Amino acid sequence: MNIRASFARAALFLGVGAATLGMLAFTVLYYRYAFLVERRLRAGPLERQTIVFQVPIVI
Repeated sequence: MNIRASFARAALFLGVGAATLGMLAFTVLYYRYAFLVERRLRAGPLERQTIVFQVPIVI
């Protein structure tokens, strides 16, 4: 097998792996944020104004 094909295969695997990890991280953050928003909404009208500023960044 020539070198160009092996480079293409390695780049393809790296791209698929990076995309998978990115989607996984986005899903975790999205569901954690949705859970926090739902908990804040259930808490009451006083805490409703602080929803926008509490965005979780750490996984």
